[in-house]
Amino acid sequence: MQPSMKTAPPSRNNQGENAFVPDFSEGAEVGVYLALLELIDEGLLIIGDETVIDANSAACRLLGRSYRQLAGQPLADLFADGHAFLDARKRLLIQGEARGTLGLVLPDGRVHAFPYIAAPRLRPGIHAIVLGYDRLAESASSTPNLYFQPQLHIRSGRLHAGEVVRHQDSRAFDGFAALAAAATWPHVRGHAPVVSINIAAEQVPGGHLPNQVSTALATHRFDPRKLELSIDARVLALPDAEIAPTLQTLANMNIRLALDNFGGDPVPLAQLARYRFDVLKLDAVLAAQVGRDDDSTALIEAIIHMAAPLGIQIMARGVRTEAQRDFLLALGCELQQGPLIGTAQDEHVFASFLSERLFC
Repeated sequence: MQPSMKTAPPSRNNQGENAFVPDFSEGAEVGVYLALLELIDEGLLIIGDETVIDANSAACRLLGRSYRQLAGQPLADLFADGHAFLDARKRLLIQGEARGTLGLVLPDGRVHAFPYIAAPRLRPGIHAIVLGYDRLAESASSTPNLYFQPQLHIRSGRLHAGEVVRHQDSRAFDGFAALAAAATWPHVRGHAPVVSINIAAEQVPGGHLPNQVSTALATHRFDPRKLELSIDARVLALPDAEIAPTLQTLANMNIRLALDNFGGDPVPLAQLARYRFDVLKLDAVLAAQVGRDDDSTALIEAIIHMAAPLGIQIMARGVRTEAQRDFLLALGCELQQGPLIGTAQDEHVFASFLSERLFC
């Protein structure tokens, strides 16, 4: 005969009281996260595979909805369409993307790109998403000032691109917000100008940039062939293992890649053949010295001859005088930008400027 099973008595602390036993059930865990996140101004969403399970008050403010309009509602309601929802679910819940940007629809129909940090598969079927707050708060309080500087194809006189420039009065600046303005630019004879967005070398490692670009393109329904990412040439000094996945993914997205500030600091030239760059943007110092300094002139000429077999265009930045413009053109540098070509213009002025131009 087997001895009877006895239930162990609850453990006791030094004072003889029952010790606290934490409750790690689903509801308690969600409650702990919500309680913690109420203490800071970041929006927390607890979601299932198809449904919003819970949200803190900051998330309600960010998304412009009441608690009842979020908790228990279909997750797909937060996205502009089914395609955007399925893409986000694949990134977060299947691929386990921990941080990036999500395009979520606001009650007035606008789609806002929220930076986020996620904890996919917090528990089976339960995931946590923290939405960035500061970026929306700043953009809501004052519309960012977007300025564009023209890039011209000198030989034909046609406009090649408008480069997004951060104006000194801009408190909140998101280069990808320029896609909303660029999406309205006129098409002339079937062509539209490229929008060029500057990317710091530090943004390339980590693998988050392609997701940010993909979200921005989907949010603004923008043609990827009309987007150029102008990446600082210092990126080529970083280890291949850190930059190769991002650069290769971007190259497969049908967007243009430019290498900015080229010729200022030494860069490994062998990398140009490994990665697909469409444009080399010369350091502005080279344009200032062309025709006056033999070494600078010879360097520009060498860069142009090196890039031609690779099918890479050369663009001169910082062109200030007609002499510089003509000398660079004689060397074979047909894309140019600078004060002589055109100064940075407010997005509305630039849009009017475009209506009178022909585009490459």
